[in-house]
Amino acid sequence: VNTRKWMVNAGIRAVKTMAQTAVAVMGTSTVLSAIDWRMVLSSAIVAGIAMAGAFNLSEGLNLGILLKAMGHKVSFAQGMKYAYMGFFFSSITPSSTGGQPMQLYAMKKDGIDLSHGSLALLMELASFQAMAFLFELFAVAMIPVLGISLPATIKILVVAGFIMNAAFVA
Repeated sequence: VNTRKWMVNAGIRAVKTMAQTAVAVMGTSTVLSAIDWRMVLSSAIVAGIAMAGAFNLSEGLNLGILLKAMGHKVSFAQGMKYAYMGFFFSSITPSSTGGQPMQLYAMKKDGIDLSHGSLALLMELASFQAMAFLFELFAVAMIPVLGISLPATIKILVVAGFIMNAAFVA
């Protein structure tokens, strides 16, 4: 396990979240062209850490609930172990392909049937996609409310993404 590589990849993900937060805070903290950079950076760092933690907590709870529904006694710590293993191995493997196989491996070592572990991971992915789709519906609904005009090329991409997500969720 290349801890340095994992740290770099995890850092890149965190920096993306922090950059988005920084841009949002800059927009809301601009008063007479003055930006409080300490506030921007501290807000971005807190948001990055909070979002990484919320993601792993949500995945750990979700996997625990799904595995319990299949009759397995899974503790909170085990659910979090599976979530962090997925996060770690997704970060150090090309195209994030190592997370779910390692989660499944850990589940098997904990006495969970491969079929139940696979189903739990698939259901977790499906729930993630369903929530992304709901956020997409909300965003599309807000376009006319906020009076946002999109170029034709972006509209095509929005429709294509909407159709692909709808097909996956359905």
